[in-house]
Amino acid sequence: MSILKVNTIQKKDGTQFPLIGQVVTDTSMAVTSTTSQYPTFVDTGLSVNITLSSTSSKVLICVTEAVGSSGNDFIATHLYRDSTAIGNYHQYTPRSATGADLIQHGSYHYLDSPSSTSTLTYSVKFCNGTSTATCYHGGRSGASSFCMISVMEVLA
Repeated sequence: MSILKVNTIQKKDGTQFPLIGQVVTDTSMAVTSTTSQYPTFVDTGLSVNITLSSTSSKVLICVTEAVGSSGNDFIATHLYRDSTAIGNYHQYTPRSATGADLIQHGSYHYLDSPSSTSTLTYSVKFCNGTSTATCYHGGRSGASSFCMISVMEVLA
């Protein structure tokens, strides 16, 4: 067996490769419902806390989620850092041509540059598009599905 020990690994130009400092994940099979309309986003319960080791670190956020609706409308989900919405919201339309309730799955990633060493909370919030029908995060009424948020500190 061989052992390779190094202090740093550098690119050809002499700069260091970015490394992952830490990973924090939250998973859920819980279904959360709301009749809140856009642009009033409500908590899904999916959130993580992370304290970065340096203000130059970036945070890669990966979200996998499932949504459902009892009405013929879109559902919007949005990523938050503490109380601030970051990135663009994500829109889903989980309905069939016959109007039957469906669960729609989606994933997205976002690279954040918070410039902080304070504890940060990343969370997912959601709301209904324009109707007052009930919408669901984590599945739909009577059927849950896997959701996850994972954040990684990318060392600069």
